[in-house]
Amino acid sequence: MALKLFRRKRKFIRCPSCGSKIFADRKFCPGCGLKLEHKTKKWKKRTVVIVSVLGALLLAGIIFGARYLIIKRSEISLEVHKKVSSRLMSVTQKDSFLKSSYSKRAELIESRLSKLKEEGFVDDYKYVEDQLMYEFTYSDGSLGAVLTAPFDRDLSGIEKTYAEEADDGSLVINNRLDIGTLGYKYEDADITCAVLGYYTNSSLSDWVKKRTDIWNKNGLKTDLTLSATAAALKDKLSGNDLIVLDVHGLTYSGEPALCFGEKVTEKNLITYSRDLKAGNMAELIGAGERYYLVMPSYFTVHFSENSLKGSIVYISSCKSADSDDLTKALSSAGAASVIAVKGDIYSLYNAELEDAFVYSLLCGDTVSEALDYARSVYGENDLAWSREFEDTPTAGKKTEPAAPAVSSGGDRTLVKILEQ
Repeated sequence: MALKLFRRKRKFIRCPSCGSKIFADRKFCPGCGLKLEHKTKKWKKRTVVIVSVLGALLLAGIIFGARYLIIKRSEISLEVHKKVSSRLMSVTQKDSFLKSSYSKRAELIESRLSKLKEEGFVDDYKYVEDQLMYEFTYSDGSLGAVLTAPFDRDLSGIEKTYAEEADDGSLVINNRLDIGTLGYKYEDADITCAVLGYYTNSSLSDWVKKRTDIWNKNGLKTDLTLSATAAALKDKLSGNDLIVLDVHGLTYSGEPALCFGEKVTEKNLITYSRDLKAGNMAELIGAGERYYLVMPSYFTVHFSENSLKGSIVYISSCKSADSDDLTKALSSAGAASVIAVKGDIYSLYNAELEDAFVYSLLCGDTVSEALDYARSVYGENDLAWSREFEDTPTAGKKTEPAAPAVSSGGDRTLVKILEQ
């Protein structure tokens, strides 16, 4: 059987100079010696380069496009927020609004929210009666709320006309402990405290400043901030032995929410855009201003596991313990002890209680012992306090007593006293 050899078929071309038939892959014509240019090969190389460049550009476009969509989906719509706040505040800023009954105010706000929903700026809304507030969702998915009442001067929460004032409109608060200088020396001489306050009562803020001076004289280096921002919380809270949050509180969708008094501006709407979209913050629309609410998830997202390591956190805000979302978030950030309030509480009672609490801590007591001591001095709860002490508001419509309680870390101490 004959052996057949299979060979690759080679292509031929004609020399453009002498017309000789030559193999297509020759570099020179054997007939006339002409150097041959293989244009087909060069064209193929050029095609490969062009296709590669176009492919790279297409890939870059896809990446940047995807990134743009991700950013857009994680940020709020400024146009939507501006439109909603403008339309709602056109109602709440009128004098006639605050002169109306709560039911009439609710009716006016609901009418405006209904219209905004029809126009596609609001997705959903509901009235929360015990908060005197409408909760709603912007069409971009972020959270909002509008109050039918302002913050109370006498409560760490919403106005419910619980307290009675003196004839001149003032509320008197005294430092009944008269601490002075304790004279103790501590094992750790660098004990720090951060107090973040939002006081709608000017007499209370003045008293807190005096209280801060007393704490400083007794070795507790205290930084008092009367106008905190959400962005500054990490720097203000981290690294302190004691943290006191004297801010207003309410619940949003059943979770404790804190209001530090930070007003909404177009600039900080951009700063907080992602936190608003993610539900870590909410925009609160009041009668004359717009404020931010800080949700428990804000602390979970922005505070690492040990950023509050060893801190004692005292939250004097109304409803800060109505669920355990906030106290758990702070504990997860490393707080060794958390004290919070269930229900609405008199701000003045809490301020005096904090003073006695810190006094006891500086005497070497545990957190539980210090809170028990403070309540023994100023009353077991805010209603008992309002009945027992002169120059304080008497209980009006407020029927539910409130007092701070230890959520975790009751055996924690602030100082260790050196032997004299």
